[in-house]
Amino acid sequence: MPPLVSICICAYNRADFIGESIDSALAQSYSNIEIIVVDDGSSDTTPGIIAEYAKAYPEKIRPFLLEENIGPCLVRNHAFQQARGKYIALLDSDDRMLPDRIHKQVEFMESHPDHVGVFTMIRAINAQGLPDQKLDEEAALFNMPINNLRYQLLHGNFLNAPSALILANTLKMQGGLEPTLTYLHDYDLWVRLLAIGEMARLPEILTEYRIHGGNLSIGDNVLRNSAQIGMEIAATINRAAQLWSINQIAGRALTTSKEIADLQLNIAGKLAGKDIELFGEPRMLTATAYDYVLRASWHDRPRAHALKLELEKCVANSAAQASAAIRLPPSQELYRLAQAGWSHPPRIILGSFVATSQFDLIIQTCQSLLAQIHENWNFHIVCFDSAPAGLPNDSRIIWHRLSDDDDSLEVINKILMNEYGDLVGAIYPGDRLPEEGLFHFALKLHTTPYLQWIYSDEMQISQDGTIHNPISNPQFQHELTDGSNYHGGLNLYRRELFSKLSGFDLAFEGVEDFDIAVRAAKTLPESEAFHLPENLYYRHKEGRMTSLNLEEEYSLRRHSIDRASNTTSNH
Repeated sequence: MPPLVSICICAYNRADFIGESIDSALAQSYSNIEIIVVDDGSSDTTPGIIAEYAKAYPEKIRPFLLEENIGPCLVRNHAFQQARGKYIALLDSDDRMLPDRIHKQVEFMESHPDHVGVFTMIRAINAQGLPDQKLDEEAALFNMPINNLRYQLLHGNFLNAPSALILANTLKMQGGLEPTLTYLHDYDLWVRLLAIGEMARLPEILTEYRIHGGNLSIGDNVLRNSAQIGMEIAATINRAAQLWSINQIAGRALTTSKEIADLQLNIAGKLAGKDIELFGEPRMLTATAYDYVLRASWHDRPRAHALKLELEKCVANSAAQASAAIRLPPSQELYRLAQAGWSHPPRIILGSFVATSQFDLIIQTCQSLLAQIHENWNFHIVCFDSAPAGLPNDSRIIWHRLSDDDDSLEVINKILMNEYGDLVGAIYPGDRLPEEGLFHFALKLHTTPYLQWIYSDEMQISQDGTIHNPISNPQFQHELTDGSNYHGGLNLYRRELFSKLSGFDLAFEGVEDFDIAVRAAKTLPESEAFHLPENLYYRHKEGRMTSLNLEEEYSLRRHSIDRASNTTSNH
């Protein structure tokens, strides 16, 4: 007889979706199942819906209706304890499984006795239960190729919990989910399970994952609690680095000292880089990185010693920053370590118009870009004159000489819309960035690929290069749109969004950056815009050339806000 599978569905106020979830479990082609449905003290009609299904399918459904809400981790652990099957299948109360999922997962597990769990690829669906191309980027995370599972998980989670089938005894022996974690209890569970056995993912879409405003792990609540989620990510990665053996992380037995040192030093760099990615400074993962360096010193002392000094320098800089309240960014080496695992470093395309009188300023801007740690960028300069002799000779700096009939802003629009890039935006002659400036934009897009608009704070830069007068922008909120100056700092947009907005509006030349920010703000949900709370843009007062006086500029800004508001209300 085929083994029993316990499908565990836990719900809290899911009256809109719970029926679809249960129906998808009942529709499985694999017949030897029990469906454990636990309601976590819902205040809507979810308990009644569950009771009706249990009455209609008493041989399949085992309902548990809790009187008080105990939270997502404890309620799932309660379901796991009730499970009688050899395997436990996870399914959230707003998701669906395709009919052959359990059959194919059991078939895999029965033929792979060294495995403790198996996932499936997923299809993202919207609140209406339909596929939505707007959700494809979020779904892509859970379908990314697996080359070396443990090594990849040292960067972050990409395994979809509602698609999992897990060996029940192993799950229960591990105590289920860690209830003290708010967001990453599933990631933590994968780490603990992978210390015991192997896990895999079937190369087939067998789970439909619903993405909507009520998701726990996706949306504004995560962005607003980024410090907490950063700590949970770091703690989970730290646990993985300590639990897994070097051979487990390698996915094979390493036989030479060089192989061992290579991987240990690689992991050390990956861990230290992750601290920079998450916190902008060394924290708990850097200590574990240091431990890996010490282990590697038994196999390759010179290279280990070099990285040891680099880590110590980074920690010393961070300590000096904390005690002196000054800005001491981590070394370039550690920023590059953070990028080492990126298969596709985000490409940034920048454009600028320059007048002949601003040649010295545009050269300063070019020099600032050439110093960037993030090197995957192109800078297009449009001008009615030929390039100056002092322009740096670099293939990423492209000079476009305009004809008398050209409109400079229109040409910049065409460039930013048509050249391949992930993020696009404009900067002005004389404006500069700190060396890690573009890195932070690229990093944020890399870690949160569904973002459409990222903007920073700024400072002013004087003629002698003195940086002063910091200007902070707010975190994006719709209700602040009309009263907040979101165009300050560096604003970079997804190229697709920039094109959808038709780029800079020629009718608003002189306040074009303000206008496109207003239109983006009226277009995007809050979760797709992100404020980098750092001074990553140094604005030169002579950079923007405009014929507008202050009254005309204010009038255009007001017109931009009114137009965007009217467009939104008409839709």
